[in-house]
Amino acid sequence: MLEFKELEVINLYNGKILGNVSDLIINMKEGKIEAIIVPESNKIRTIFNTKNEYVILWNEIKKIGEEVILVVHDYESCLQE
Repeated sequence: MLEFKELEVINLYNGKILGNVSDLIINMKEGKIEAIIVPESNKIRTIFNTKNEYVILWNEIKKIGEEVILVVHDYESCLQE
């Protein structure tokens, strides 16, 4: 998990840098990663901001490199509160 948290996630769909992995969704029965969680980066935070995060399914990951994870997904549909 620590290795994933160090990697920046880039969406090839629109070229946007989504942020860094904060968590994984793991299928414990199969022992497989099902998705990665990336918090939405918001440069201007207020007390009223809600925490949004991107949930990116494992099959949407196209490449895991030494410094970045490349994904292809319509990011608006993967943003969850």
